[in-house]
Amino acid sequence: MIGDPPNIIIGNLLEEYLDFVDFILNLAPAVILAAVPALLYVCCFYYKKEFNQKVKVLDVWELQKEYTIKNPPLLLKSGIILGFVVLLFFLHPFHHVNPAWVALFGATTVLLLLEHDQLRHIFMN
Repeated sequence: MIGDPPNIIIGNLLEEYLDFVDFILNLAPAVILAAVPALLYVCCFYYKKEFNQKVKVLDVWELQKEYTIKNPPLLLKSGIILGFVVLLFFLHPFHHVNPAWVALFGATTVLLLLEHDQLRHIFMN
């Protein structure tokens, strides 16, 4: 369905029995059960060591100056495409398109929106 390769493999093998919404609903209890002890572990063992230090207050304006959004239109277009892809994941019971193809459609569409220099920078690094 989505996520790491084992989830994709399992989701593709069971796609005639299990759609995206069923996949999320079946995984939700296990994720919630695993999240509780993980949060307790982090709070108990790392809170005392790391978080007792004085907290540096971050200035939001300073962060915005240092890390500016360089291409706001591309950010907006990418966000719209991401929302559309997530919507298509949830609408899988109606359109029956493999979620891998939906994800590839979204990734390809975002790549097509990039300018030549941005695309070259991505593939060269």
